[in-house]
Amino acid sequence: MILTYHRIGNRSSPIDHPLGRFEETLDRLLDAGFEAFDLVDRLEHPRGFAVTFDDGDRSILPALDALEARGARATIFVVVDHVGGWNDWPSLPGWVSRSRLLDWDELADLAARGFTIGSHTMTHVDARRSPLAEVESELVASRAAIEARLGRRCGLFAHPYGRSTRAVRELVAEHYDAALGTDLGIVRSTDDPTNLPRIDAHYLRYEGLLDRLISGTAAPRLRSRQRMRSVREFLRRVAVA
Repeated sequence: MILTYHRIGNRSSPIDHPLGRFEETLDRLLDAGFEAFDLVDRLEHPRGFAVTFDDGDRSILPALDALEARGARATIFVVVDHVGGWNDWPSLPGWVSRSRLLDWDELADLAARGFTIGSHTMTHVDARRSPLAEVESELVASRAAIEARLGRRCGLFAHPYGRSTRAVRELVAEHYDAALGTDLGIVRSTDDPTNLPRIDAHYLRYEGLLDRLISGTAAPRLRSRQRMRSVREFLRRVAVA
């Protein structure tokens, strides 16, 4: 399974996650015999978990230290044009507070320590609302920039907001080894490698979900929540149209 986080802290926001809860999740998974694995090496493991962070927020540094202390690593997806700046991209929802992002020196240090740096586009572009040529430009340019600045191959991508189309996923397949979406689920070998499911940390706040993940009984609950999310997303798109 792939766990995804955005920010670490105690702010009351769906994208913020307390450090203590993060550490508790790691410890419970490891104590239950789960193995932390690297997305670069493999995408599925029956008793494994991978940790990802979208946006490259500076607040995640203590969480990265916690991972390292436990012999684990993570993949950090960065918005290239905003590295070292703020999360003030044009599509940022109004309810998300501004915060500082990791800079290139910090990312280089993290890469040297074994953390993987992936692409989250140049500007956090919403692929469903942007011309395909613009999306492809962001896919290509962000990968090139990361590889040039860090001197390491960038083969992983995360769709901003988890939004994509078939055409976008076809482009992703041309330029990346794999890409992650935001559909709730436990990754399987049969999943589309250009839109792999993840488990958003927001749902780990609910009592019982971590227990279900450990016991292997979480799939029905995740499917139910994903159906509800899909309905809400459909209604949002209809309202905007």
